[in-house]
Amino acid sequence: MRRFLWVFALLAALPLFGEQRVGPNVRVNEPQVGQYGRMGNAVAASEDGLRIVAAWDDVQGTCGPPFNRPCPQQDPHGLTGAGVSIDGGRTWTDLGAPPPIETALTGGHAWLDRGGKGDDETFYLVTRARLPDNASNFAGQKGILLHRGRFENGRFVWKDVRYFGPARDEDFWRGPSVAAAKDGSGRVYIAVTNLRGICGRRGTSGGTIELMRSEDGGDTWSEPVLVSRDTNLETTDPKDPLCGTWGQFQFTPSISLGPKGEIYVAWQFGLEFFTDLAALRQTSPPTNSVAFSRSLDGGRTFSYRRVVATVNSLGENAPAGFSKDAMNDTPRFAVARSGPHRGRIYYVYASAAEEVVCDNDILSSKAYSQVSSQVWMTWSDDRGQTWQGPVPLGDPVPWAGVKRFFPTVSILPDGTVDVVYFESREKQLTADPRDVECGTPLGSNNIRRSPNRSFVDLWWVRSAPGGDPRFGPRVRVTSQTSDWCASQFDIAGFLFPNYGDYMGIFPLRDRVFLVWTDGRNGVPDTFFTTLGTAP
Repeated sequence: MRRFLWVFALLAALPLFGEQRVGPNVRVNEPQVGQYGRMGNAVAASEDGLRIVAAWDDVQGTCGPPFNRPCPQQDPHGLTGAGVSIDGGRTWTDLGAPPPIETALTGGHAWLDRGGKGDDETFYLVTRARLPDNASNFAGQKGILLHRGRFENGRFVWKDVRYFGPARDEDFWRGPSVAAAKDGSGRVYIAVTNLRGICGRRGTSGGTIELMRSEDGGDTWSEPVLVSRDTNLETTDPKDPLCGTWGQFQFTPSISLGPKGEIYVAWQFGLEFFTDLAALRQTSPPTNSVAFSRSLDGGRTFSYRRVVATVNSLGENAPAGFSKDAMNDTPRFAVARSGPHRGRIYYVYASAAEEVVCDNDILSSKAYSQVSSQVWMTWSDDRGQTWQGPVPLGDPVPWAGVKRFFPTVSILPDGTVDVVYFESREKQLTADPRDVECGTPLGSNNIRRSPNRSFVDLWWVRSAPGGDPRFGPRVRVTSQTSDWCASQFDIAGFLFPNYGDYMGIFPLRDRVFLVWTDGRNGVPDTFFTTLGTAP
């Protein structure tokens, strides 16, 4: 009798959380030659889900000028790759890099959305812009590129490309994102981090968050509007020896649109940094914040930033096989545009199980931390005035050995919330903790030496229909585990980690499309799958 009741309860609970079916894992990019590394981070689709565009950071772009690596150069050339599907993601065509312009080519960190004016069939891609002939700018960057494209007669066509950059020569932009309205109005928004030149040095501030808007599908654009001011304003006199030695970094803004015209922006606020110039040493507290701002007047003004949560930073707590010196604490969020909780904002982020001390010596490599991390969700029903939660999005983690990170959220029209995140099982394969099982080259040309290896999968949780913050059981998305320490990759600079800084997600009426970086083939590839009902 007890067994019957247990089975009955399990079956009764299944419809509560909807169908959690994962489609095939499909590689998007072509087999790699020359330079290894395709970091998947963006996806958008037509309303019927048949026509899809994906984008990724593409290390093949380092072949030939201006990087001059001796390997086959793509045509067109750039550090961003794109691919398309016309059958709902079953098969893909690798397009290579989107077209450059005379003064810039794509520089990675892609973000996609679909919307536009009239038929909502325009795809918007924003990336960093790489200036091939100007090495004086930070990593050769200055502004961003916006590409617009459409599917015509069964094929995808890039229609145009535009460059945008800061007004001051000593500033530069990074981390662009884009959001487009789906109501035919032509409203499109781009957010960036502006690293301002201060103290007589280019791009040395912690950064401001700024937003541009278009009301005509991207034909014309407003000047950037300040979303969050710089924190370095107290010490900007070049004659002050403390100028530029303190501040808080602001990174990776993302945008979500509310059902009543609200524009919301979320980003990483921190780490706070203190620089000892005499010792060439930069130290940071081990905590960080995830921030939020809103506009209720169409993006013309924004509220003062709010801290949604304070977290134990993952900056010095990356998986053993991750190639960046410092890991970003990238938050993601989404707004319910319909359903019983219309207007509710869902915000997801990761936090280490305890504080991991950030002691960043410019002249040495980073130590490996085995501390676990958990992913969390908080939500607001009053446009971000107050926040409820947080609730964990997975089982409790042990103190060490399980790292969950890069949570990504989307919402279906009925209000169902889907969250996907990476989980790395950090395993020590030998009894001697002094053995180096994973020696990962970093963008700084140092090496992170770890006794553990990173075995990574993607996991998915789904709420009850309507957005109830209760979630169903975790479902594994990846059909094969990746050993990040066994993958071969080529470094394209310290801004290009081997497995990216985030993943791409796009909700439709009854399913969700997902793009991520996967290492099952021994190199970082861009992969795609469908979550929920099959197309």
